[in-house]
Parts: sequence; C-alpha cells; structure tokens
Amino acid sequence: MGSNQGPQPAGDNQPSQSLQNNHADVPTGPRIQSFRYEQLVLMTENFRNKISEGGFGSVYAGKLEGQTPVAVKIRSQDSSQGDKEFLAEIKHLAIGRHRNVVTLFGYCKDEKHLGLVYEYMAGGNLEQRLIAGSRGQEAPLTWSQRLKIAVDSASGLHYLHSAFNTPLIHRDVKATNILLTEKLDAKISDFGMARALTSETRTHTVTTTLTGTEGYMDPEYLRAGELRGKTDVYSFGIVLLVLITNRPACSVVDNKHTNIADWVRASLGHGRSRGQDVARVIDQKIRDHCDLNSVWKVVELALRCAQREEAHARPTMTEVVATLEALQREVVASAAGTSSSSAMAEDLQPADAVDQVQLTGAQ
Repeated sequence: MGSNQGPQPAGDNQPSQSLQNNHADVPTGPRIQSFRYEQLVLMTENFRNKISEGGFGSVYAGKLEGQTPVAVKIRSQDSSQGDKEFLAEIKHLAIGRHRNVVTLFGYCKDEKHLGLVYEYMAGGNLEQRLIAGSRGQEAPLTWSQRLKIAVDSASGLHYLHSAFNTPLIHRDVKATNILLTEKLDAKISDFGMARALTSETRTHTVTTTLTGTEGYMDPEYLRAGELRGKTDVYSFGIVLLVLITNRPACSVVDNKHTNIADWVRASLGHGRSRGQDVARVIDQKIRDHCDLNSVWKVVELALRCAQREEAHARPTMTEVVATLEALQREVVASAAGTSSSSAMAEDLQPADAVDQVQLTGAQ
C-alpha cells in the first residue's frame, strides 16, 4: 500500500513541549538509537510502503543504512495515544531482549513527530496470517506450526511476567500483537499499554484506566479494575482459541455478540464425547490433518486460561509454557515415529516384491 506523502504532524496530540525539547525522559541504552525524522524519511523512502495500521499510527517498511529491514511506526494525526504510551513502549523494550519479544532499534522524537523503529517481521501478524490461510492466499498453518506459535508467544509473555524486579503486564495481548517472522517464529509486540505491577505487592495493582481489546479483555479486570498476571493469561487463552478455530475473538452468533470462549464451550459436548466433539471447533482447513487428542489438550488449556469467574484458578504463564512445550514434544515425537514407520515400509517394499515374484514363479 503506497503513500506519496509522509505522515502528517500529530495536530492537537503533538508531543508535549518538554518532550519536543529534550530527550532526557526517554529511556536509553547501548542498543537504542535516537533517529531524526529526516532519517525515517530516508529509511522508508518517504513512507512509500505502508504495511499496517494500529492505535498509535501507521507502520512502514524500511531499511537501516546497513540494509537491515525495519518497521517504522509513526504516530498518526488522529491517534488517541500520546507521550505516555510512546515513552512506555520505549521503556519496556529498552530494559531487556528476548527471542520472543519484538526488538526495538530506536525512536524518533523530532519536532511534531514521534516514531519507533523495530525489527521487520516478514510474516505479518497472527490474525493476518490466519485470514490469508483461510482465503487461500497462503497455505493454512498446520497444527504443528500453530503449536509452535503458541509456545513462542507464551514464552514471550512468561518473560514479561518473570524476568524483572516487578512483573510487566502487557494489557493488550491479542492476535494482531503477535508478529511472525518468515519462518513463523512468533514475537510479542506493542507495549504502549503495558504496566509494571507495584513493587509492594508484585501480584496486582488497581487502575482506573481500563485498556485492551474487545473479546480479549479479562472480565474480572473489567469489573474490579485489578490488574494482575492472570489478566494477560485470560487474553492468551483467547489467543489460543483464535489459533485453533480461526474465528475472531468476538463475533455475532444468532444475532448476539458472542465471545469465542463461550462459543467453544457451547460447541463442545459433555463427558466422554468432548474429546471427539473438539473437531467441531477446529479450523476446517486443518480438521482432517491434525491429532484431535493434541488439539483437545490445547483447548482444555485455553478454557482454563479463559475462566471468567475464578481468575485465581487460571494457570500462570509458567504453567502455560510447560504444558505447551510438553504437547509440542509429543507432536514432534509422533511425527518422527510416523516418518520412521514410513521409512521402514519403504525399505520392506522391494523385498516383499521379490518374495511375491518368487512365489509366483514357484506356482
């Protein structure tokens, strides 16, 4: 999607005077660069290739001087996000790096422009990839690929919850905030809404500003305003269900807005038949090409994560990662066993053919 003109200044939402005049309030580190707006124009060829758009603004493809591909996010004129979200994004991405968290190369805080420069994720976001698979624009993601994406994104969230002095809660975990490389490695992105828990409790904090995306937001967080690790766990449970079903987090069913977790629960039977009934909710593109038992175990995990009434009973991200990694090992082992059996069958086939010829000759 091309554009002949660069992004317009942010109007009434332009950076505050203090933010324009100095960079002292911007977290920095040896790996975080400061760019001028002119440099962003050059690296994006005057914002020629727009690859996506979000709450902060438009994202453009570009290249650093060494030809490293990057994604450049520029705050748009009508964005509701401002200095606070901009600084939060830099702060949270500057404090550490993880293979399943998108890398921030630098920022621009120049006159009326705010911008962020990230590593380029050639695979787009998870929602885009699922839609492309359903429309035949890309090959549908296999079950093993979906399981890998689940493990990767869970690992990124686990890092946020456990790697720092105070847990960092993302607050906007959703399919569009999980980015994919060309090889389908998954990384968590978009930290403008993230918030660290207080050092006093390390378990929760109360907020009067609720933020998130419809369908992914924890009902308890909406009801009581208490932000905790289990808030992200709920959202991740919804991501797992989206990954399994290729349905939106919230849709209209029988003229009623229905959350995907409620739809899955209603679609499954009760008792012994539930494992068999899981075929009803699997993305039809892979329904006949996956291990139903493996899918059922991930559905069970997702529904535990997305419990509405008893948030304390949801698993931690540590437990989620351990469960998904164990399931991934099972799928890999099963695939290896199948390949081994096929190879043995091929090795036996010529001998069987010789035996058959000998028997025919003896008759």
